[in-house]
Amino acid sequence: MSNVNVVLAHKLDILDKYLRLEANELIFTKSCEFFVDYGDRWERIVDEKLDYEFLTSFLQQLATRRHQRFNEKYPSLSCELPPPYLRYRVQAQHESILFNSDVSICIRIPSNKRFELESFKLSDKLIQQGWNYDLIRQFIRDKKNVLVSGGTGSGKTSFLNSLMGEIPKEDRVVTIEDSQELFIENENRTQIAIPKEEGSKVAKFANAIGKGAVAVAKETKDLIIGKGQDHELDLAKESDDLNKALDNIVKTHSLADFVRALYTLDKALYQMGEAQEKPADKPLMKEMLNDLEKGKPLTKETAEKALEEMQNSKEKLDNFILQREKELNNKQALEKNIEKYNAEKSMDKKTEYATNINDRLKYIDEYLPSFKENEKNTLEKAKDTLKKHEHEKSMVKQKDLGFMGKKQIQIIYKKL
Repeated sequence: MSNVNVVLAHKLDILDKYLRLEANELIFTKSCEFFVDYGDRWERIVDEKLDYEFLTSFLQQLATRRHQRFNEKYPSLSCELPPPYLRYRVQAQHESILFNSDVSICIRIPSNKRFELESFKLSDKLIQQGWNYDLIRQFIRDKKNVLVSGGTGSGKTSFLNSLMGEIPKEDRVVTIEDSQELFIENENRTQIAIPKEEGSKVAKFANAIGKGAVAVAKETKDLIIGKGQDHELDLAKESDDLNKALDNIVKTHSLADFVRALYTLDKALYQMGEAQEKPADKPLMKEMLNDLEKGKPLTKETAEKALEEMQNSKEKLDNFILQREKELNNKQALEKNIEKYNAEKSMDKKTEYATNINDRLKYIDEYLPSFKENEKNTLEKAKDTLKKHEHEKSMVKQKDLGFMGKKQIQIIYKKL
């Protein structure tokens, strides 16, 4: 596989037999198993090779290849597989935003079937309005702007691919896609990839049409085709919607409502040690309390500032709760392995539990810095268990060496 690192190539080799299935999608909802969507039925497949480490590394390698990130801060991944798996789409969610699942991956397998335009049925209403297949073809030949809209799985890509056949092979084509799905036979072509990663500094879909495509498509006869999900905002509309929402808030809520809501959030953060200032000492709270004492009404400006601060406080609170949940889950996992270790007689099983404890401690050290402060006792018990394991291993080793020494002495004695 050209331009694919060894690690990713190895993982694709393992997945290859599944990627070649005559199916619609592969759906992973937990490690070591997945479901195959054949359209009319589902098949569950168990494969122990596809464990948590394999799938996590696979997604991280895909993200890195497309200059994206996939972790707790960037929990969604949308990309495609590298050649030879052209037009294979991957959608994944990080375990940090999942309930009761350690993985969520959807790999859409593209259909090799090319549909003719007549395969798509025109509604009676369209026919009554004078629409027909030749008219649609003429739009492409005349290089008209065409917008194809529809829900997921509604056939947008298949329809676009059927229209591709109407583009003269000598024409130059520029495409803009968030993942490669369009089938283009024109040799003179440029295909621009626009990642879906939110907050990314790379060009967004709208910017690519306005800048990237214009830079590439120097001549007016070039045909530009865009396919993706644009997350850019219509700022004028957003501003108008915000003003309407603020008007409604001011009419239905009082200044006291906002003071109570913001104070409650800030108090929670302060008590948890996530905020340095007491709620009443924060500038906005002082301003709102002062207005409240003077009997001033709630204004749109104050509401907007308070909502923004509440959003920030709510995010901090949510992050704190998420971290504590992870800490408690890891605490339970450690204590469970410690308990099993102490009850076990087999050294092989003890080693297995000790390895689990060690792996869990590595994760905690990297991702849960406050665990050391919040769960000191559990952390000490885990470390003591690992020390105990090292001691027990050395005792077993000495015992084995002693046994071997006695055996050698017996052999020498017999020879004498």
